[in-house]
Amino acid sequence: MDGRALQINIMVLFLALLVLLLFPYPVWHDLDVAGVLETEPDTEDPNSAFLHDHAYLFFLVEGERKPLSDAYIERDPYAHFHSDDGILHIEGERSNLSRTLNTLEINVNASCITFGLDDERYCTDDDTEIRVNINGETLPLDEALGHDIQQDDNIVLFHGDRDAEIPDRYTDRTLPDAYRPGPAYDQV
Repeated sequence: MDGRALQINIMVLFLALLVLLLFPYPVWHDLDVAGVLETEPDTEDPNSAFLHDHAYLFFLVEGERKPLSDAYIERDPYAHFHSDDGILHIEGERSNLSRTLNTLEINVNASCITFGLDDERYCTDDDTEIRVNINGETLPLDEALGHDIQQDDNIVLFHGDRDAEIPDRYTDRTLPDAYRPGPAYDQV
């Protein structure tokens, strides 16, 4: 390697290190997604905040709860289910409904719901509709998809008869105590 090539390599290395020092977040964020870094908050630092919210997210198809296959479990480190109990875990950073559904490979629009991992599609016709109910209120689709999921939310994605009511057991649930925030939550 000649002297000029060595200078270029050193300059590139220097610039890369400078970028890492000036803009570390994207790099650390990517490493964290890979599971390299500790993601728990620094308990010694009272200003340290680590989001860990829980909400219910149910899918009702033709009046019945659609069970989630194992393919949907643990799909994303920031918005995921641990089992098919309807409890959604939001960790590390806030997530809206649209982003969460995208990580689950579930596509929703005014005419169809597509469960990509199950290769299932439910579309509307003259008698059926798609609606989203959040905390007992049916919202316009765009507004619902932009909703930032919060602790204790009850979210229902519904496909079915236009006249069907969404059962209260899906719109007004209380999370088990194990998923309720502790005293440290108030500091976040």
